Amino acid sequence: MLKNYSFLFLLIILFGLNSCSKEEFVKVLKDEYEPVAKEAEFTGEDFIVNLNASALQVGESGQWKILSGPVAEEYVYFEDKANPFTRFKGIPGEEYTLEWKRQTSGGKQVRCKLK
Repeated sequence: MLKNYSFLFLLIILFGLNSCSKEEFVKVLKDEYEPVAKEAEFTGEDFIVNLNASALQVGESGQWKILSGPVAEEYVYFEDKANPFTRFKGIPGEEYTLEWKRQTSGGKQVRCKLK
């Protein structure tokens, strides 16, 4: 009977050791990357588009800016100028050139234009 318990105990230990696995950690935030401003997505409502720039890394800041196109303060705006994934509202039928300017923690500035 003692043999059965020691065999059972040995099996439990073997299964326990076998079920352990090594955890791998993937670094999500990158040290260097090429900034990208993807094509804007039209939402179908009041000429609002979703903007998709590269995500900011730790210590970075960024800001959207209108380079060209008509601006009427109440009708043309960014929901959040500092958010790379903000929404932009413009005047229907008009063409705009937008810029995403990112500043790294080292003071380097990188700009992306979106038309």
